[in-house]
Amino acid sequence: KVEPIGFVRKNSFMKDLETYMDVFLRRYAARDGMTVTVTHNKSILRLAVDDIIYIEGALKKQRISVKGGGEYTLSSSMKQAERDLGPFGFIRIHSGFLVNYRYIKLIGERDVVLNDGRRLPVSRNRVKEVRERYFDLMRGGRNIEL
Repeated sequence: KVEPIGFVRKNSFMKDLETYMDVFLRRYAARDGMTVTVTHNKSILRLAVDDIIYIEGALKKQRISVKGGGEYTLSSSMKQAERDLGPFGFIRIHSGFLVNYRYIKLIGERDVVLNDGRRLPVSRNRVKEVRERYFDLMRGGRNIEL
């Protein structure tokens, strides 16, 4: 199975190579060791991307819910969080929610049910896109779809 990231043109070799190497590294390299920097009680700390369950948008500060019940603040826009975390399996289910697909148990017509039973709203106009992205990620993770 081939999944091209982009094409390196001869006349802009170095520029294209740098661009697509960055995309490759963000998408594939050291996913298990990937971290995100957040603030908590005026301190800066790093969280493992795989420990993040979802991010809830609140203007320029996003609330991060992590495995084990912790909650932290990310000083970034939801759009930027989506760009940064999308390659690591995060799905934008609503204008205010970005969810790690590994924690999704069920995708309904109006909400997403997480493994711990929490329900998050899904936009009506995003349901199809969310399901397609979820199944793409599941297939990429070598899970079996029945």
